[in-house]
Amino acid sequence: MSRVVSPFRLALLPFYLMLAFSGHSAAQQNVEEVEKNKVKQNPPQQNVKPVKPAQTAAGMQKVEVNGAKGYDERRQDTASKIVVTQEDIVRYGDTNIGDVLKRLPGVTIGGVQGRGGAIRMRGLGAGYTQIMLNGEPSPPGFSLDSISPDNIERIEIIRSATAELSTQSIAGAINIVLKKAIVTAQRELKFGLMDERGRVGANVSLQLSDKVGKMSYSISGNANYGEFGRPDSSTEVRTNLSGKPGYTHQTSTESLGKFESIGVSPRVNWMLDNGDILTSQSFVNANRFSNRNTQTTTTDVADNNLYLHETSKNTSDSSSIRTNLTYVHKLADSAKLDVRFGANYNQRDGENLSTAQSEKQILNRSYVSESSDNGFTYGGKYTAPFVEDHALAAGWDGGYSKRNDSNTRRDVIAGKELTSEVNTPEAFDAKVNRLALFMQDEWAYSKALSIYAGVRWEGIETGSQGSTYSEIKNRSSVLSPILQTLYKIPGSKNDQVRVGITRTYKAPDTSRLVPRRFLSSNNSETNPDSMGNPHLKPELAWGLDMGGRCACGRFSCQFGVQFVEREFCPRSK
Repeated sequence: MSRVVSPFRLALLPFYLMLAFSGHSAAQQNVEEVEKNKVKQNPPQQNVKPVKPAQTAAGMQKVEVNGAKGYDERRQDTASKIVVTQEDIVRYGDTNIGDVLKRLPGVTIGGVQGRGGAIRMRGLGAGYTQIMLNGEPSPPGFSLDSISPDNIERIEIIRSATAELSTQSIAGAINIVLKKAIVTAQRELKFGLMDERGRVGANVSLQLSDKVGKMSYSISGNANYGEFGRPDSSTEVRTNLSGKPGYTHQTSTESLGKFESIGVSPRVNWMLDNGDILTSQSFVNANRFSNRNTQTTTTDVADNNLYLHETSKNTSDSSSIRTNLTYVHKLADSAKLDVRFGANYNQRDGENLSTAQSEKQILNRSYVSESSDNGFTYGGKYTAPFVEDHALAAGWDGGYSKRNDSNTRRDVIAGKELTSEVNTPEAFDAKVNRLALFMQDEWAYSKALSIYAGVRWEGIETGSQGSTYSEIKNRSSVLSPILQTLYKIPGSKNDQVRVGITRTYKAPDTSRLVPRRFLSSNNSETNPDSMGNPHLKPELAWGLDMGGRCACGRFSCQFGVQFVEREFCPRSK
């Protein structure tokens, strides 16, 4: 039994300064366009008599404006999902996407402010929750904190998988859709202050956007600096099979550190003469992180091998580049073809220095590592309304990623009897190649009932090799049928019932295919040593998702339940 008490809390001060300015040429251009539109809509007329108002000035005229409500994806789409709009995102003044995700229903996120952490849906993370950017899985090493909330158009929380998006979402998926259309010119500069237990941090973000003819562009930048202090305590009680107490460990930890980051995200959108759209989106980021930890353990049972006091210092520097190119081609009869290509690169260097002391010896450990991830993605989708009340789509999705990892661990153990030194250099390479084909159809059978059916096939090939073992390859494939229904209760406005059956899976990424060892000073069930496994294969799952919404007078309620059965992929070689 283990109990953890964490008083860590981050408070964001409501202090923001926003400066908005616009260029003279952009303003002049907007005025000229407005005047031209007025001339086109209201051409000069002759012999026009003035129209008398319906009421005199003494009376107040009543003006009523009625607008049609936009399409509600949350209630009308067959697939179960929650859509968070831009208005909801910027409402609380969050300066990074991590704070935005913490506010979303059904989503939990851990980690230190500015460093991100495991994003979980339904309590599952570490690959069970798929994180996507514009419908494409985020590459290894890409930090969502590099995206400014001002650049987000909407966030989709997808509870049940769809064939169009990756079915690597056993717990669900979070799709972050960035802004594409530029409505008006924008010049905006924001400053923010953060406070955490008396440690002040700052952030600044810049947003520039404009439209020149058929081309629009946007450049956003952000920089962050912060310090943190996190005290933590835990109690571990061990009992044997007969229920008798074994030992009790009480551990207190103090972590102090700081983080720095800077990023630039340019985007260009071209409207071609034939109505096609070409979009280029890029991200360039650099991060630096350092912290110092102090850990003290007390026990009621003497153990000479237990390290009672440990101090460590960690530093890491990382940089990443990602670019995407999307082309949308309009065809006859409202058909459309979307084609995309992307490339990414991530570099990270880290160092860990620690000293642990037990009753009989002192362990000095240094750990220096260097890793890089690079790859590319490609895909496309063809949509066409061949049949009335049907939304047919088919396409392909693929990608390649490679990881290079090298590290050197040096252990010096000084005891009462002897002193030993161990040097362990290691080098690994891992790669993942995937290709997927999908087809889906959403059928509006009636006003009350809609049905979604889709199928996705995905083939995966993994490989890993290192300085201590020969190359190991695995090949597998997954066929994922998906069926979802939405039934709106007749005679009610918002009452509805959803049922979905999905076949999902979790494929190992390159970092888990590398057998790099992570050692703990006190190796135990709650703090074990860990390492990757080059023999890993995809993990499959069947999911049944049921939910609904009902209203009773002024009150409304929502309910949902999910059943998941997981298994390992049987087809591999």
